[in-house]
Amino acid sequence: MWGDTIGRGEERQVKLAGFWGWGLCLIVESLPVLLKSALLLFGTALAVYLWDLNTSVAEGVWGP
Repeated sequence: MWGDTIGRGEERQVKLAGFWGWGLCLIVESLPVLLKSALLLFGTALAVYLWDLNTSVAEGVWGP
């Protein structure tokens, strides 16, 4: 790392202000919800696809 401690601290503060300014915190906080909804959609599509092939396997994917 180059520079003194004060200069690096000021640079980090500018980056943090940009992080808050772009609203990136909302995006980062919403990632778990997006991942869970994607997993739910994938499981549903897989169960619908498997329903035509084998109903017992599709029921296992769908859950108890």
